[in-house]
Amino acid sequence: MKIKAFRALHPNFNLLTSPDSFTSEIKKNFKELLASGLIEIEKKPAFFIYRIMDGDQAHTGLITGTDIREYLQNNIKKHEQTLNAREQTQLNRILQWNTTLKPILLVYKKVPAIAKMLRDVTSKRKPDFEVSFESSPQIHKFWRIEDKNWHKKISALFKEKVKTAYIADGHHRIAGTAALYEKFPKMHYDQAFTAYFSFDEVTILPYNRVISNLHGKSPARFIAELSQFMKIKPLTKPAVPRHKHQITMLLRHEWYRLEWRKRKISKLAAGEPVLLDSHLLNLFVFSRLGIKDPRSDRRITYVGGNEGLEGIIRRVGDDPAKIGFCLYPVDIAELVRISDLDKTLPPKSTWFEPRLKNGLIMKAFE
Repeated sequence: MKIKAFRALHPNFNLLTSPDSFTSEIKKNFKELLASGLIEIEKKPAFFIYRIMDGDQAHTGLITGTDIREYLQNNIKKHEQTLNAREQTQLNRILQWNTTLKPILLVYKKVPAIAKMLRDVTSKRKPDFEVSFESSPQIHKFWRIEDKNWHKKISALFKEKVKTAYIADGHHRIAGTAALYEKFPKMHYDQAFTAYFSFDEVTILPYNRVISNLHGKSPARFIAELSQFMKIKPLTKPAVPRHKHQITMLLRHEWYRLEWRKRKISKLAAGEPVLLDSHLLNLFVFSRLGIKDPRSDRRITYVGGNEGLEGIIRRVGDDPAKIGFCLYPVDIAELVRISDLDKTLPPKSTWFEPRLKNGLIMKAFE
């Protein structure tokens, strides 16, 4: 990867009384906040080591600029299809603000020498700034690195050792940047704003689903149809799936453990590099509920894995027609295999932790 130091923008943390409010509102008020002086612009290009403390768990990565041609040459792999409307939205925001408010989250195979360089900095000095959030028990810490020798070493390591990276979050943001670069190659859209976290620094959680109605079917009929291609076992309490090809379901305050019948999926498994439960759910279950396009059907609510079973229970509520599905998380090796084959996952198949927040560190296009 061809990475580069950049001049960062970030809030004046001495004036930041509510980080939760600031990060949630900055999309609406970026220009006003910039004009007010609440957002500072760094004078010198730098790399930033970024650590998110989530309880006792630490996630550490590096924030950089990355040559957008790495994406155009397919060295930065995507695993999700982009939607034209959302890509256009991101493109419009870049043109309006000339700034991107959050790094694109990229994951890569761990390089011990890179990990050591990050560890050497974070173990020897305090972060330059940090911020705590009330809505989640997280602390976000940043180390600014302006030393040019360090820049040369880290850039050389990424160029030599990190030949491929994978988009964990930010498919539409990087696609919007690439579209502007292709339209205006002589302008300043040649650097994507990126945060690199090695595989061992991230966790993939499932993206669960809640469906708003049974498409006119009774619960008994729906369960009878499910039994044609799934083994169904009632549960005495809420539970997550124990392994791949197992799903748990909430319907009318009752929980069930579902497992795909092997005879139903064996042919599919033989023809697919990775057979995902989200794909099987779309193919066998959602199609019977009249859902033709899971990307656009408004009857589907996607529930991030960080909300746990409580997120499903809350959204299903007391509505007898709503159904909740809890999936087993995609493995990082599955994501890599699909991405390397230039294939994509069904929409909302992965929820990556850590989640980066808008406005804590930003990059202008210059």
